Amino acid sequence: MKRILIFTVTAGSGHNIIAKNIKEAIIKNYGEFAEIKEINFYKDYNCKFKSFLCDEGYRFVVRHFRKSYNAIFKLKQKSKPVKRLHIDTKFMLAGLNKKIIKSVEEFNPHFILCTHFFPAIALSSLKAKDCECVKNVPIALTVSDYVVCPFIEQATHIDYVFTFTNALKSKLKCIGFNDNQIKVLAPPCKIEWQGLRSKEKEKNEKTTFVAMTGDGKFSGLVKNIKNAINADVNARLILINGKNEKQKIFFDKLIAKQNKKRNFKNLQIENYGFVSDELFKSLFASCDAVITKCGLNSIMEVLNSGKLLITTDRLAEQERQNVLYFKSFIPILLINENGVDCLTRLINGNVLTTKFVEDYSAKLSQILKRDANKQYADFIFSHCANCNDWLSLFKFW
Repeated sequence: MKRILIFTVTAGSGHNIIAKNIKEAIIKNYGEFAEIKEINFYKDYNCKFKSFLCDEGYRFVVRHFRKSYNAIFKLKQKSKPVKRLHIDTKFMLAGLNKKIIKSVEEFNPHFILCTHFFPAIALSSLKAKDCECVKNVPIALTVSDYVVCPFIEQATHIDYVFTFTNALKSKLKCIGFNDNQIKVLAPPCKIEWQGLRSKEKEKNEKTTFVAMTGDGKFSGLVKNIKNAINADVNARLILINGKNEKQKIFFDKLIAKQNKKRNFKNLQIENYGFVSDELFKSLFASCDAVITKCGLNSIMEVLNSGKLLITTDRLAEQERQNVLYFKSFIPILLINENGVDCLTRLINGNVLTTKFVEDYSAKLSQILKRDANKQYADFIFSHCANCNDWLSLFKFW
């Protein structure tokens, strides 16, 4: 039995989703041979203020001070390794070493995976000090975007860092990682790439758009969607608000108002709150394009589903760099932040021609990889410490 410890952080939902996807892949492929423990770094260690800073504080700053956040993000991206902990990192990790050591000693893991840099930095520091409980345990960090984020250069004493593209290897080497540490794997995602499947459109069938609006106010999407609803665009529009109940209620009232006025002659609209994985996949399968901000999980769910991606240029810096990376390969459609009618003009302008969709699909099939989740499970299981049983014969490809 191999024990795998996963450290995650609630900083938005992305890091937790990555942890969930990899955990489920390990259970699916090695369930009877693996024991997994997941620790939500600040929440489980009862660090309420630090948990607030990582999640609600981050959301507030990106929503109201995005330009300042992006400027600081770019400023903190280093070209050379940093040999000391930043003062902000020291604050975020202060008082946590004893709790980390206790967790590791109690669970006695064969492998530790971090889906956020803060626990990875803490464990890297313990490794550098030759701490007994972690010195022989492989520790890995998976990045959460198509960009080398600030702070990661303080985690160079861990054993592995998972990145999503060879293009970032040189940057990771510049900040202190070596070739043996850097492993390139596609992003783990709850919707995995299965190849393109053609969808025959019936005569007069409307183009279907799924709008993932849960964090839409970050990116100006809500204003554009509201305008498209008021404009009665000729399309089928599916809104997924996630856990944002206030926003679902807002759209419910807007839809009811337009229905009362009998303004919907062209638009077919559905409004959902939080949906199950099954319904989520079903809605994705039925659509032609997805409107979303571009956190890693959102962007990969769209691309792995083979759908057209529509996003905005009003994004947090790491999301903006995600878009720039993929825009160099595929024609992502951008909504300008200063135009609240951009989405309306896009839908009414017949941009999504057959040629555009075919070109998009051909390029998409060249950049996505199959079985990404299983590759993480295989790597982690085959690199567990003290693998001296027959299962260690499994080879990671």
